[in-house]
Amino acid sequence: MPLPHLLSRHTVAAPALWLALSLALAASPGAAAPGAPGPSAPPAATDTIEDTPASAAADLRRITLTRRDLPRDAPRFEDHPAERWQGRRAVPDVDSHPRSREFRTRLREGARRGQVFAGHYTLVSWGCGTACLEMAIVDLKTGAVHHPPALLGIDRNYLGDVPTDNADVPWRTRPDSRLIVVYGGLNFEAGHRGIHWFVWEDDRLRRLRFVPKPY
Repeated sequence: MPLPHLLSRHTVAAPALWLALSLALAASPGAAAPGAPGPSAPPAATDTIEDTPASAAADLRRITLTRRDLPRDAPRFEDHPAERWQGRRAVPDVDSHPRSREFRTRLREGARRGQVFAGHYTLVSWGCGTACLEMAIVDLKTGAVHHPPALLGIDRNYLGDVPTDNADVPWRTRPDSRLIVVYGGLNFEAGHRGIHWFVWEDDRLRRLRFVPKPY
């Protein structure tokens, strides 16, 4: 006999039958108790792009200057020796050039304390914008101040473990050598970012080599 017909005949007379039939319905395949949750829905798809941080890290590695960018046959300090000088440091001549007058305080401070290179010179720098330095070369014997055109603006962004004179400057020198190694971009010119080797001779910088590493 069909189940609905059976229910209609015994609803009032046999309350116990109600309970038995309810239990039978609950046990039947595919049945769900009232209020019971149905099958779980598939998890919602996410739109998070997991490779974005990795991509940014790869870009950062690509543009950062590190020791690995230094060639094995790079110019050597010992190949450009300078005689070390011991004497009283001269006061910089800050009246011979407009840039010297503008940055006279910085030049005087740098000449008193700056690290010696090429025997009797020192490099003095000051800021020229975000992560930018301008550099002058002071002769500690005569006080003459030189403003090399190649180093009027040095972009020092993204320097890694390259060897420098200290953490605040993007170059490396030695007291007994005329060689200067500069890291970064020069004078904001496209294609001039990388590692630069100069030699200081006759009061001028002469480029020896350049290894590019553009942004």
